[in-house]
Amino acid sequence: TRSNLYAEGYNFLGPLICMFVQSVAEHCRANGITKVFFLSREGWMFKQVWEKTMPYLFPDGDLPEIEYLYVSRLSLAGASCAKQGLTPDNARIVFLPPGNKCFRDVCRIFDLQAESLVQHLERHDLTLDTTLSPLHAGFDPEHSWRLENLLKDEIFQEEVRRQIKPKSDALLGYLKSVGFFEHQDVALVDIGWLGTIQRFFFHAVRHREDHPNCHGLLFGATRGVPFETTPDNHISGLIFDRSRFDLAASTIMYARDIFEEACRAPHPTTVGYREDESGKPGPVFREMSDSLGQSEQEQDQHNADLHEGVLDAADRYGAASTLIASNTEGNRAWLSYLLGR
Repeated sequence: TRSNLYAEGYNFLGPLICMFVQSVAEHCRANGITKVFFLSREGWMFKQVWEKTMPYLFPDGDLPEIEYLYVSRLSLAGASCAKQGLTPDNARIVFLPPGNKCFRDVCRIFDLQAESLVQHLERHDLTLDTTLSPLHAGFDPEHSWRLENLLKDEIFQEEVRRQIKPKSDALLGYLKSVGFFEHQDVALVDIGWLGTIQRFFFHAVRHREDHPNCHGLLFGATRGVPFETTPDNHISGLIFDRSRFDLAASTIMYARDIFEEACRAPHPTTVGYREDESGKPGPVFREMSDSLGQSEQEQDQHNADLHEGVLDAADRYGAASTLIASNTEGNRAWLSYLLGR
């Protein structure tokens, strides 16, 4: 007998993930998207499911190119400041997680050298430890006003851009090496939820005239933070989107972590980019020797049966779906049943 995790991967999560990947392909064919970038780390599972199901679902082979893209909030957030500096909207995003408190958290997320910014903070009566989140003791609304003035300070912003430029250059070199700028329309496929990774991604590349139109195709779009939708940068939740009423799909909100664990790749988080000995740009991964890294590896081992169940379901889904319905819309009742159950 197989474990409960395998059974959940095979009977529940597998079909949902397969439907999502099928809907990505349908969206690309309908909108002239010529390349799909599966964003790490959840895109690891989506890409494997694509490779297993597409020969069944689209035997004509009329599909975009695919690529697994090594990115993360950590590797993109800093690069998003290279041209525009640190924007008020992006600074506010820092304090959405309740654990973030002060400017040290801003520096950690945007990969800034904290000590070199102290003099700029002092000009606005701030320190690295001034409480900037209303969720923490010591917060004063005046601290937010001071932060706003800091972000209007061009001398401060020049220092931010100076620090970030090498990281931005490394990212752009990596994207060029995988053909990102060779397409007019690309899909950025991710689990979701706020579209933060795509926000940072687009901010990092939009200054280039050859940047493609970025179609963000998410498993679920919760839209807890307004996404700056433009013709060349937008997101859509294909299984769940808060902008469209769907009672069954909304149950995803009860357990988003489960879907992340079902899709997450068994490799470390990307923290940046550098060239290898041959001069080819590639990702730099987080060290895994500390307690957090060891915990992640234990979790990967724990979820191995879950991942195996999802992949085995993908082997069967392609054939089954061609018999049940010709597109994902025809499978909507099945999707609603799975989620409701």
